[in-house]
Amino acid sequence: MKKDLSIIILGLVVVITPFLGIPTSWKNVVFVVIGLTISVFAYLLQKDMNNGGYARAEKRTEIFVENDVRKSNGFVKTEDEEIQDNNATGTKKE
Repeated sequence: MKKDLSIIILGLVVVITPFLGIPTSWKNVVFVVIGLTISVFAYLLQKDMNNGGYARAEKRTEIFVENDVRKSNGFVKTEDEEIQDNNATGTKKE
């Protein structure tokens, strides 16, 4: 987070530097130093992101599975149907 904040602050310094009344030769030096610093921070930030240093937003999709799946052909009975059939006939499932 420090690198992100540093880049933002340096960007703001670049924006306000022309209005500070600094001599032109100094302005050029300030812009070069700030530009190099922003480049280094951006490189380090990219390196951290590639190494997993920053938590990436995980794309999550919810998966819902229906527990009571019945076959339409009637050949497969669910456990509930078998228990009901056994209770109706008086036999136990073993």
